[in-house]
Amino acid sequence: MQYQGMTDDLRRAATLMAEKRYVEAIYAYRTICESQPAHAAIAASQVGAAYFFIKQYARAIEWYRYSGQLGCDPRMVTDNITEAEQALAVYSPMVGDVMLADTGELYQYGADGGWYPRPR
Repeated sequence: MQYQGMTDDLRRAATLMAEKRYVEAIYAYRTICESQPAHAAIAASQVGAAYFFIKQYARAIEWYRYSGQLGCDPRMVTDNITEAEQALAVYSPMVGDVMLADTGELYQYGADGGWYPRPR
């Protein structure tokens, strides 16, 4: 992800996404949402994407909607939400399930709907 005016924070967050370090990317992009209003829409969209990649589809949808409220392209928002809704219909983990993320790390699905690193 490169565009004119990209901040160092956005570059770092994009690098985390490219390295499939999704949980870290979520925190990085959320920080950008709070601290850099000019980049909040794209950062919120990327939070949604990171949640999508760790199969937390309901949260992805929330962040995609939020990115739309912040001014992201409505067609992109609609496409992202549709994709996440389709995935949500197919994948509904039970509390306590464990998934192997693309990073090779194990995550446990918590009662609050979040994914948490599972101790080895």
